[in-house]
Amino acid sequence: MAGTSDKELVRQGGFPGGLNTRASDTEGPLNENGQPTSLREAVNVSLSRTGAPMRRPGQTQRVPGRAHSLFASAHRLFAVVDGELRSYLQGPDGSLTMDAVLATPGDRFCTFASDDFSVWWSNGVTGGRIDEDLAAHPFWIDTPDPVVLAVGSGALAAGRYEVSVTALDAAGRESGASGAVGVDVPTGGSLAVTMPAAPLGAVRWRLYVTPPNGDVLYQQAELPVSATTASVGNLTPTAKLETQWLHPLVPVQCLRYGHSRLFGLAGNVLVWSEPYRLGLMAPDNHVVLGSEATLLEPVGDGAEGAGVWVADHKRTYFMSGADPENWQQQARYPHAAVPGTSCTVPGSYFGLETSGVVAFWMARNGIPCIGLPGGQLLPLREDALALPVDAERGATGLMLFEGIHQLLTSTFGASANLAAASDSADATVKRRDHRPT
Repeated sequence: MAGTSDKELVRQGGFPGGLNTRASDTEGPLNENGQPTSLREAVNVSLSRTGAPMRRPGQTQRVPGRAHSLFASAHRLFAVVDGELRSYLQGPDGSLTMDAVLATPGDRFCTFASDDFSVWWSNGVTGGRIDEDLAAHPFWIDTPDPVVLAVGSGALAAGRYEVSVTALDAAGRESGASGAVGVDVPTGGSLAVTMPAAPLGAVRWRLYVTPPNGDVLYQQAELPVSATTASVGNLTPTAKLETQWLHPLVPVQCLRYGHSRLFGLAGNVLVWSEPYRLGLMAPDNHVVLGSEATLLEPVGDGAEGAGVWVADHKRTYFMSGADPENWQQQARYPHAAVPGTSCTVPGSYFGLETSGVVAFWMARNGIPCIGLPGGQLLPLREDALALPVDAERGATGLMLFEGIHQLLTSTFGASANLAAASDSADATVKRRDHRPT
């Protein structure tokens, strides 16, 4: 079959209107010359800021194997490859060199967050923390079992005493407190304490004791983890116990950092850590959403308008405020989000006046959305886009191409959008050089 000659091709000046899947080929917006200003479909094509089409670059396989769950930190790329969570260093030519295997999470999707010091990850079943030197740790040091108490000789006043211990890791992170154990001590008695087994990663113990007949635990001593017993013959209390009732953050399928906390989605429950104790949470640090949690993005960190964008199976909400105890839940959009498609990027990338980060995600009605600090939600080009709907899951990546920042979103398990125009025409972009024309 004969091909199309150059003489038969129509030169198109550009498509400043971008993509328009709602208008038919014969009824789309036109410029003063009667030429279309929007594209119905673009395969392997990008548009410049002026709408000029340019060929999207090809792809090069950098790592062999089955890969998913990519996360880029300031210095490294993390990815799950063949069931292993790996760290890669990028060379000046774009090559990737694996420098560590950190865990074996299997084929489950992993989620990541970074607080500029550590990278935190979870796959809904397990999780951990990765230090800057690539040392892998649990989310937080485990809570010790209770101590065993007996009465000895000493100089304590008569009364009932309670004892609890915590464990500290090498970085000084303090675990949740063991369950308090009480004993009645006569005048002139002492507390003979037998330590529990040390949690993994523990290097020191902190021993907490109440005053006689008191109910507040105060630090009494700090001991090496090798200590198996301790004796308290008189009280010299210092700091109050701050990690009582706290426990390590539960595994989650979506993990984010913001407002000095870790936030996560565990099933249909939104959970969060204590501030500055990112791997520890209190039993009541949670909010139950609808039957499915589909979005989680904190915004406005350290500024007015702080809050968290969340969505369940029906709607999208803004949880206004940096402190969950003072949250005000505000319904903002009557559609859920496609899980996995959210990220945060500078607002200037969208032409917004704010230099702070904003949330981006793909809604299940096929509309890209921006969530601003303060709770304003901006659906993008609802009048022009009718993308596939009800996607099961997706992913979004930020790329820089020809000086243009692009958000690339892919989804799977979606259905056709009935609002999209059904007729189409083929067009060929002939490459003259690598720059837009």
